[in-house]
Amino acid sequence: MADHSQEFRISLFTHLKGYSVEESTITVPATATRAQLSKLVNELLELEKPLPFDFIIQEEFLRSTLGDVLRTHNLPSEEEIPVEYILALLPPKPHATSSENDWISGIDIRTNSPVSAASPNNSGGTNLIASSSYDGLGRLYDEEANVKTTLQIHVGPVRDIAFINRNDALQVVTCGQDEVVALHHLNPTNMSTKEIIKCVAHKASVSCVASRPDGTMVCSGGHDNTIRLWASEPERDDLVIADKKKRKDAIPVFNLEDPLLTLNAAIAAITSVIWPENDLLFSGSEDHAIKSWDIVKAVSASSLTGPKVVTHIDYCCPSRLLAAAGFDGSTRLYNTANNAIHLSSVMTCHQAPISCLSWNPKNEYQFVTGSLCEQTNMRVWDIRSHRTPVCGIPSHKEK
Repeated sequence: MADHSQEFRISLFTHLKGYSVEESTITVPATATRAQLSKLVNELLELEKPLPFDFIIQEEFLRSTLGDVLRTHNLPSEEEIPVEYILALLPPKPHATSSENDWISGIDIRTNSPVSAASPNNSGGTNLIASSSYDGLGRLYDEEANVKTTLQIHVGPVRDIAFINRNDALQVVTCGQDEVVALHHLNPTNMSTKEIIKCVAHKASVSCVASRPDGTMVCSGGHDNTIRLWASEPERDDLVIADKKKRKDAIPVFNLEDPLLTLNAAIAAITSVIWPENDLLFSGSEDHAIKSWDIVKAVSASSLTGPKVVTHIDYCCPSRLLAAAGFDGSTRLYNTANNAIHLSSVMTCHQAPISCLSWNPKNEYQFVTGSLCEQTNMRVWDIRSHRTPVCGIPSHKEK
């Protein structure tokens, strides 16, 4: 039970530019909560419009009282306690909703799509959301969750989808359980499919795809334990018409049999690939391995084997941290500086396997995780607080 008469000396600090308090050492009651400390910081800053702040003590967000946290960590009451404050992130709310016919296996987003430039009613930028589904389709949505176009070429579940990073064209890559990687060329004006190129070198289900930052290539990882690199605009002489008997008005479909490069990447299925730099990509696999690849030399630049199956990876360019989701519900953070991979920390994020994660593109400290079989199956995390999430997002009823 909290002692209402007990007080602590805390030292407030922040890395936020323009929000440092002049009087940093303050005496506060043991019963102080996040809301009370946030009000205190606002008063010290004399802000015209109050802002919500979060507080981190001993790598943990303040979610009860100050006294509870200090007792949990056995911190001496007579010493000054450093307390970092950051801008609080309120739990996101759904903006729009759309339901698909089966499991959604992958999503990607493209900001300032070429659709906006081609549109006669150009308003300066359009975001597109791509999804892949086990119903065998890929879909592109606008920000209001309206389906703009449907991508159909796979036989069976589509396992992943990604926009190809091109400013001069609208192009999407998908992969499926049918062993096919498909390059979809779309008309940015009306979103119709102009051409499909089927890359057909994989010998088993293809689970993940990613685009090179300059948009010249894509990579695919599969259950044949390989990563294959493909040109986003292959030489026309390398293409073979997939079905010469199709109607003349049908969408042209071509086969591409030879990748630019094949990497024998693992002794088990590749589960995730990320391509943050033109000559460097990362992979995660079911053999517990994280690997970086030098595609110029066509070799693994570094690797590290962890304790559990890697289900998904993402990379934060400013911090050079790679986040790897695990089947054990943990996220492992790896420092990739100096062309090496070193375990930095382990965060227990869920009690069930994590199926996906993504860094916040506007905040190098935050990432979001999605898990199987939990009510709050999405959680936002801050790497400065390993024990408690920023917030939970109970946005889905199932996995």
